[in-house]
Amino acid sequence: METNFVKTRTFSDYIITAALILLGLILIVLSDSSSMIIAGAMIIITGLVLFFCLKSAWKDASTGDMYQGKVLYYNRSKKNALLDALRKNLAEVSDIEVEESAHKSLRLDVYYSQDVNKIYFQLFEYVPYEYKPITSLDCSCLEEVRSKLK
Repeated sequence: METNFVKTRTFSDYIITAALILLGLILIVLSDSSSMIIAGAMIIITGLVLFFCLKSAWKDASTGDMYQGKVLYYNRSKKNALLDALRKNLAEVSDIEVEESAHKSLRLDVYYSQDVNKIYFQLFEYVPYEYKPITSLDCSCLEEVRSKLK
């Protein structure tokens, strides 16, 4: 079975957008001045935009499990070190320096869930205009990685 991750909303995403919309409605209903009505309308619009755009979790399409995602960028010179760390000891990835400059030619996607106790990772290389996968989407036990990091 192939794992496929899709962006999805979490419960907190719904809470944030509902709170903004409710706050905007309260401002419109209870205010006497036109400036407060305009502020309430802007808060409602912000809540609606966030409702359609805010997706902060990743969902495994085959199992329905929810994961947190993290993207790390590295320089091309770190490629061999990253491949070795991913093959042998995933905890060694934390020792490799994350790139902050404009030369982000390697991307490491990490999806982890404490509920399922799994961590998925995949390395990509930037080829003009897109990132192409170097490794397949691999899985490891989250507890093993966490114990090696300590």
